[in-house]
Amino acid sequence: MRVDSRAGSQELVRPLRDWGVAVEETLLVAGDVEIVGNGPGGRPVLVGIEVKKIPDLLMCVRTGRFADQLRGMKHTYEINWLLIEGRWAGFAPRQDIVVRRDEQWYPIPGRVTYQEVASWAITMCNAAGVLVWRTECAEESVAWLRAHEMWW
Repeated sequence: MRVDSRAGSQELVRPLRDWGVAVEETLLVAGDVEIVGNGPGGRPVLVGIEVKKIPDLLMCVRTGRFADQLRGMKHTYEINWLLIEGRWAGFAPRQDIVVRRDEQWYPIPGRVTYQEVASWAITMCNAAGVLVWRTECAEESVAWLRAHEMWW
């Protein structure tokens, strides 16, 4: 597994290694994590994974920044994943999302509803071909990344 050496992605390296994953730190063209999978007939398949914590994801929904990141991923990888990390609440109509950190719930600046985020994620899946998975915490993200690499 290759992990981007820039800030944000870098925090995945130590926990992945602690779980026994062979990690190469490098500057990736796109995405936070790259897996070279064993595809049909032994053909290598490049899998790109962008990891977004919920506050960063919500900024992407508002600014469109993920669209630029996705263009780079689509040019680089055969399979593209968006891994969304964090615990949120606020599922009632027109209720703003709140994010849990430690034992506290915090509002997200900019008033974003669950419906907006869900619609955005569904668009990414259906219109842009991105696979989406959500984890509750950093430990679960590392476990998912390890499982993903082992699957390939």
